[in-house]
Amino acid sequence: MAKIVVLEDDASTRRLITAVLKKSGHDVIDVDNGAEGLLIVLAEQPDLVISDVEMPKLTGFEVLQNIRQEPETADTPVILLTSLSSRADMRKGMSQGADDYITKPFEPSELIDSVHAQLARLAVRRGQAISAVQGFEATAPAELELTALPISNLETPEPVAIPAFALAALPSKRVGKAWAVNLCVLNQESVQALLPAKDWRLLLRQLFVPVSKDSALRAADYLDLDGSSLTLFFMDQMSEGRSGSERAALAVEAMVRSGAICRQWAAAQFVQLSAAPVRVVVSLHMGPIELLRKPLDFGGEREMVVGATADLIARVREGESPVMWRVLGTQAAVKASQNIYRLGAQMEVSVGSQEVTVHALLGLSGDPGTGERVDAAHWI
Repeated sequence: MAKIVVLEDDASTRRLITAVLKKSGHDVIDVDNGAEGLLIVLAEQPDLVISDVEMPKLTGFEVLQNIRQEPETADTPVILLTSLSSRADMRKGMSQGADDYITKPFEPSELIDSVHAQLARLAVRRGQAISAVQGFEATAPAELELTALPISNLETPEPVAIPAFALAALPSKRVGKAWAVNLCVLNQESVQALLPAKDWRLLLRQLFVPVSKDSALRAADYLDLDGSSLTLFFMDQMSEGRSGSERAALAVEAMVRSGAICRQWAAAQFVQLSAAPVRVVVSLHMGPIELLRKPLDFGGEREMVVGATADLIARVREGESPVMWRVLGTQAAVKASQNIYRLGAQMEVSVGSQEVTVHALLGLSGDPGTGERVDAAHWI
């Protein structure tokens, strides 16, 4: 049995794919958007990914790019499933690093044949024996299935060379105000030093999966994932009946909740962490951002968030290590959030040559948009 993640925003197609795969004996996780799908892939370390191309939040090409650039998932087979059926579209899909490209509508037998072929190739790359039971199932120990090996140059197309002048000429768009909510393991290096690689991946799964299943992620306008750091960006505009600050507040709550659960789980799961307990920190920022069209290594483009607010997230994380708060917010974010948060201590944090005022966030004063009381004991 293989673990397969399916990314498809059309519900009927997603149900069909899931049913076909489960009938063949595979363990299936299905999601309806690229952003959640990417988090699930990085957390679950599946044997295979089947992805639609045109999806909300992140496209299939963007998901593929992130999968290929992470060492733990670099050799994970990816099958693109899309209604783009011209020969040029198919060449583009394969040139971007996909292992196979299937057009809609498709026959279930065609999908299963491709799935089993990709699982067989993966098993050969990893040096595992192949069983004919329920398709192609690796018979090596489960620990070996988590070991990522580099993909041969013969199996992966070379990245498309992008001239420097072309990168500089790409258009960008400036947004005057946006909320950025970050979740990270602040003491990542010390925790990783105490854990085997597979246990570190289990810890990230415990941290990210609850957030990926929360509606707060779906409400984000942009997402950035880097190692154990996840940032959600919310534009200063109404979406689904909530303002940017309200959607950001719900994301903060979801991330704090996930961090609290992860800390408790890690302390009980890994006794070696008594020397360096996991420190999960959530931070809230607000300011201008710039959206840059950036070339992907395997062709195509994606819209990246750059600029002062994105830089501030990394710098505050680096500079606030003496601050033992679980949740913090910059003064600009707190003031612009219209008294959504209950505030604790305040201090100045050095960010490069700049002094930034940050507040300890003790909880929500009420549910954003409703005013109902919120139990936020896990913020303290």
